This record gives sequence, C-alpha cells and structure tokens, in this order.
Amino acid sequence: MLLDRKPRRRHTEEASWAVSYVDMLTLLLCFFIIFYNTNAEKVKPQEASALQKIILDLGKPEIQAGKGSGTGVGVGVGTGTGTGSGKESTSEVSPRMSQAEASFLSLLKGKLQNEAVSPRMKETSLEVEFENISFFSSGSTKLSPEAAAAVTRIMTSLRPYKDSIRITVQGHTDSKRVSGAHHFSDNWELSVLRATSVLKIFMQDGFSQEHLSAEGFADTQTTRTIASSDLSRQRRITLRIEPRLK
Repeated sequence: MLLDRKPRRRHTEEASWAVSYVDMLTLLLCFFIIFYNTNAEKVKPQEASALQKIILDLGKPEIQAGKGSGTGVGVGVGTGTGTGSGKESTSEVSPRMSQAEASFLSLLKGKLQNEAVSPRMKETSLEVEFENISFFSSGSTKLSPEAAAAVTRIMTSLRPYKDSIRITVQGHTDSKRVSGAHHFSDNWELSVLRATSVLKIFMQDGFSQEHLSAEGFADTQTTRTIASSDLSRQRRITLRIEPRLK
C-alpha cells in the first residue's frame, strides 16, 4: 500500500503545480488584454504589435524534453478566420443578382468612377449619370464636343467588357415643348432620337447591336443633382449597364 500511495502523492503535487502555473498565465493574459483594450487609442502601432506578440506568446505551449508521464492543462489565445455561407447584406445589390454579377458590376463601378461620372448600383444593373455636362442644344440630337469626349472615355473603359454587358442608352429632354420647326413631334420622340444617336456611336466603336438598346423618357426622369431651372443639363444621356455572364 505504501508503494501505491507515493506515486499518487507525487502525481497530485505535479498536477497542483500545473494548475497554479495555469492560473498565473490566466491572470497575466487578463491583465494584458484589459490593459490593451483600455489604452488602445494611446498605444502606438509598434507598442500594440509588441503587446499582441506578448499575449500570443503567453498562450503558446512550451515543450520540453523529459522523462515521465502525467497529465496537464493548457490555455492560449489565438486568432482565426473561417468561411461561411449566406447572402451578402447590402442595400444596393438585389437578391435576384448572383454574387458573380454583383462583383462584376462593382468592378465596372470602380472603373467608371475615374471618368467624371456618377455610377450607381440599382436593383439588377449599374446606372451611369454624367456630371456637369451639357449634352445637347435645345431641340437638337447632336452631341456637344464636351459630351462626345465624355462618351468616348466611357466607351474606352467599357470596351474590354463589351461582350459581357448589355448597355441601354437613355435619352432625356428638358420641359420645354417642341416647336413645329423640328422634324419630331414631341419630347418623347426627341429623347429616343438622342439615345439612338449615342447608341450609334457605341456601334461604330465595335459594340454589338445585339447588346445595345435605346430608351426615351422625355422630361419624366428628374434627378436631385440637376436643378429644375438648369435646362441644359436636363437635356442629357444616362446609361444602364447590365451583366451578361451566363
């Protein structure tokens, strides 16, 4: 019986020592975590990295060579990343749009933001509005030099993706009624002709007519960025870009 009790007492002492060591590590970890959190704004980046290293090092198990057997308890702090499934929560992307389509439109949005336009994500498309550009004279379907240059820049940015997108050119007019001197009957027809004039420029640049369409809205599509008194900017073109990835 004496031979049996001695190993048990030694094992109990070793386990007690291990538990005490673990308690000490736990207290140190708590101290550094609390210190770091309460002083996060005051700690310099270099010091923050050092504190993080200390915390992580404390949690690493120390391995030593030796003889014998026994049980032990360990604690540690770690960081990790993981993947999960679920829908991306965003107010701009429609649930009907696939993740690939949404990512593709986001890519186009980033490309076009450098071209002095305002691209906005819609339900299933990207809407492009030109900033501070006067496109047409009153009652005209001919692009101004400034507008022609802006359309050319957009085409250059979209050209690498022309087989993967559908472009709808949207024409708009101001609220002035069309006079009898023009060869169109009203603002609806005028807005369609304006959209068609820009559509033809895309076709001349190599965009397939199967991926292009034109729409006219007359003066029905108002925008907060254009004042009601700014008639020159109301006579404009907007673009709707939809992905064709399937």
